[in-house]
Amino acid sequence: MTEFVVTASQRHSNGSMKALTVALRSLLRYLCIAGVVERDLSVSVPAVASRPLTTLPKGVDASVVAALLDC
Repeated sequence: MTEFVVTASQRHSNGSMKALTVALRSLLRYLCIAGVVERDLSVSVPAVASRPLTTLPKGVDASVVAALLDC
């Protein structure tokens, strides 16, 4: 599961990956409840890391930050 999620995360956005992992967990839970698999494999699907501040805050212009760093 981890390899699948990591590989898919290289091709898809963070939001898409969150949706994909939710759908995958739901499918795996259903397969367990339906008796298709013996164990609940949904616990093996890793969480998608969320990096909320990977860019500058909207109120700070990049030129202002550059000027502050040059001091």
